[in-house]
Amino acid sequence: MNQLSPVEARVVADLVAGTPVVLGSGLPSSSDASRRVRADVVRRLVLGLPQEDGTTSGSLGAITLAGAWIEGDLLLRDARSPGGAVAPALVFANCTIPGLIDLSDGHFRRLSLAGCRITRLTCTDSRFEGGVDLSNVSSGEQGSGTGVVVDGVVQGVAMASFRNAHIYGGLRASGARLCVTPKNDTVDYSGEGRPYALDLTEAQVFGSLALQPDFSACGGVRLAAAIIKGSVWMQGASLQAEHGYALHVGQAHVDGALDLSALFRPGVPPRMFDGRGGIYLYGAAIAGELYLAGARLQARPGEPALHAYSAAIGQHVRLDTAVDASGEHSSIPFESFGTLLFLNATLGGFSASGAVLDAADGPVLDFTNAHVRGDFILSSTRGAEVKADANGVVTVNISQHSVFVLTTLRFG
Repeated sequence: MNQLSPVEARVVADLVAGTPVVLGSGLPSSSDASRRVRADVVRRLVLGLPQEDGTTSGSLGAITLAGAWIEGDLLLRDARSPGGAVAPALVFANCTIPGLIDLSDGHFRRLSLAGCRITRLTCTDSRFEGGVDLSNVSSGEQGSGTGVVVDGVVQGVAMASFRNAHIYGGLRASGARLCVTPKNDTVDYSGEGRPYALDLTEAQVFGSLALQPDFSACGGVRLAAAIIKGSVWMQGASLQAEHGYALHVGQAHVDGALDLSALFRPGVPPRMFDGRGGIYLYGAAIAGELYLAGARLQARPGEPALHAYSAAIGQHVRLDTAVDASGEHSSIPFESFGTLLFLNATLGGFSASGAVLDAADGPVLDFTNAHVRGDFILSSTRGAEVKADANGVVTVNISQHSVFVLTTLRFG
């Protein structure tokens, strides 16, 4: 019969006693045996199963572990506590978990991986009663990584999937740095099968998504057909997608705002929202504002920079210059390299003050069959000067090098 190592025995004893376990400060190294815990030991604690040496734990309220190197795959598919009760809260801090974390179909009190290094987190059809925290999560790969190349540097893989999950209390990922695997023969990049760094397809989040500050996703973020009972905050986020969209919100329902604006903080350089790969909003319903002040969107070849076909935006779409209220930093204009497509869309209003619009393969703005219920304003915007009020009075001045489509655009 396998015996627990001294550090594993301590982890089991302390957690059974209800004591959080801290194995050291900062992130562990793979060579530090005093901080190494097998994933199977953690799995047995979560499920209330006896350890290999016969040590029993029963039902626990939380697994709180900091500074550990968790060795092997953490397999908790369909996890429940003994008797079918909700599984414990998983609270890992500054741990390295290089193997697969599979929580699919599980029911947990909550999940926190704050400050952890991971490679793959899969939570398909899972349920979390107290929210999810991915703050400062980054890659658990060693060396130069095997993820996509960004600015000539190979990134480490760190992927998180919550497809069809139910998250009560919201999801936070401030400071997280996520990245997909590169395209290869074993990865499906066709249609909706292509992987995203953060995937919440058809998820239901009873709270907000706080993907700020300092959030980045090499491989993009997908919220397709998700239901967000709050707002989506992504100020200053950096998203890059070579094979998909930087942000996919197609057919999603957001009860609050979608904030993709620039971020200003005292004593810190400002950060633009950077969407390399474009934004997909086909059929999305956003009750609040779509706020893109100070954002930069870069279309993929043959695609719009912003694809809002048949989208319903309850309040204003703002493509304005972002201004630092404190005056410490210079203003940042909205920049778009590709068509901004609002075909058949319904907007509460539209403004683009000081925006820089450029599209090599089509119009900079396309409002064919769109309906704008409030003000429609372009002021000091490169490409066209347009102003329209809620009564439908429209003035358009097309500049020499721009194309602006207002076919059957309705106001009021």
